[in-house]
Amino acid sequence: MLEWLKTPSGAYNLTLIVAVIAWLIAGIGIFAGFHLNKVRTIEAEAKPEYAEVATWNYKGAQSISKDYSLPGPLSGWADRYVRDTPNGKQVRSDDEAISHFEATLKKYPKYPFSYYFLAEAFRLKGDNEVARTYAKQGIDILQITTKIPNHSPDHDDALKNLDHLLSGGNR
Repeated sequence: MLEWLKTPSGAYNLTLIVAVIAWLIAGIGIFAGFHLNKVRTIEAEAKPEYAEVATWNYKGAQSISKDYSLPGPLSGWADRYVRDTPNGKQVRSDDEAISHFEATLKKYPKYPFSYYFLAEAFRLKGDNEVARTYAKQGIDILQITTKIPNHSPDHDDALKNLDHLLSGGNR
């Protein structure tokens, strides 16, 4: 049955065997990649109401890459309340900031960053129960938006940070 893998001397051709195995593995990898993209597309189509907010970064602009963005409906919403530092996002936790985050949440309930920043603000104030509630709500949204193709990379960072907050970490 495997005579085609033998050399004229009757020994098995290891080069040919390795090539066939590599070809099979590559084929399986390509199939898995297509399947994963199809699953992500189906998930995204199942939640079309999140497609637009998935492209918005934490500043409310529409991300087209990690380094570039276009103006969005919430552009600049966080300018006075959140700073990007080498150690991560620094969120104000005073009453004005919390009120601002809550107003944004009410107007854009599918935008995950208002939940993220509220969770962080309440954590900083020492109200861990409220922080955890907002963190869980933000994670629920981010688990949808991070599966949508071309989502802002900020969604991945927010999901990681909120998961860390829930697991008891500070950042």
